Amino acid sequence: NDTIEGGAGADSLDGGADTDTLSYSSSTAAVSVNLATGAVSGGDAAGDIISTFENLTGSGFADSLTGDSGANVISGLAGNDTIDGGAGADTLNGGAGIDTLSYANSTAAVSVNLATSVVSGGDAAGDIISTFENLIGSGFADSLIGNGTLNVISGMDGNDTIDGGDESDRLNGGDGNDILNGGNGNDSLDGGDGNDFLFGYIGSDSLTGGANADTFFQLLGDSTLPTAISAAGNFTVGMTITFGNSLSSLDIIDIITDFVAGGGAAGDFLNIQGSATLPTAALGLSPDALASGTNYYLSGTFSSNDFTIVADGTDGSSTLIIQGVGGLFALNASSVLLSGVDSDSLVASNFV
Repeated sequence: NDTIEGGAGADSLDGGADTDTLSYSSSTAAVSVNLATGAVSGGDAAGDIISTFENLTGSGFADSLTGDSGANVISGLAGNDTIDGGAGADTLNGGAGIDTLSYANSTAAVSVNLATSVVSGGDAAGDIISTFENLIGSGFADSLIGNGTLNVISGMDGNDTIDGGDESDRLNGGDGNDILNGGNGNDSLDGGDGNDFLFGYIGSDSLTGGANADTFFQLLGDSTLPTAISAAGNFTVGMTITFGNSLSSLDIIDIITDFVAGGGAAGDFLNIQGSATLPTAALGLSPDALASGTNYYLSGTFSSNDFTIVADGTDGSSTLIIQGVGGLFALNASSVLLSGVDSDSLVASNFV
């Protein structure tokens, strides 16, 4: 069981029989090493020819380290490394720095929990993982969960379920019908293509839908800070925004942008749900969603039921319909403030 380090220069390195380790721990620059293909570059790896190694140790810099189909032991050491163990029951350690665990090449879905280090499925089956901050899933329907650090998690293709956990995370669903949960912290969620469900939870979050019909959720007690929600051009005729009966604070102002009439598939939803009181919400529809350059401000206190905002009409002359449920507006003395809207844009018959 040999450990071989060629040092600087274009070396020919062969581990031979048994379980051997290729090391670039003394390299003065980052290396890229793929045990499956033998491709190497950067730092002390530049020009090397490698064969029959099972384990791999990177440098103290931002390495790219990839295993093969066997049971590899891969250590990133310091630096912001990206490690892909490949198939096989691997032992993967990111080391110091902000490291990324990747299953982008897996031929089946994976389940990975950075908080508990429990993994299963696809190339993750049998792996032992430690000290990773970021995570890349496969092209299939993955379950990806972060930990108590600031995580960047990418789902790639497939209908993924992604949970950022605590801290301020960046979650990207990629293609497919994904479910993204921000958890605590000021999170940034991007559903990508597909019919996605985005949950901001606690913190001042940024939620972006992407293509197709997306659903945005802000639930009870989510935040005392603003949440910015972008449909990325998917506001359509017939799109419904539903405010349920409440968040926990009257101090929240949620800002919703980039809804464009006719801009995407029908069926986008925004739901604000709970059981106490609904705070003030600001709806910035642009451009030309209802009226060009106009912001629509909704204010009121709601103790039960819900109301719905529906875009209706042509691309150039959509109307705003406010539907109260069970006498909601009269019972709670709610008001609707429309800024910059002339009489041709909204008429009494649009209010139910």
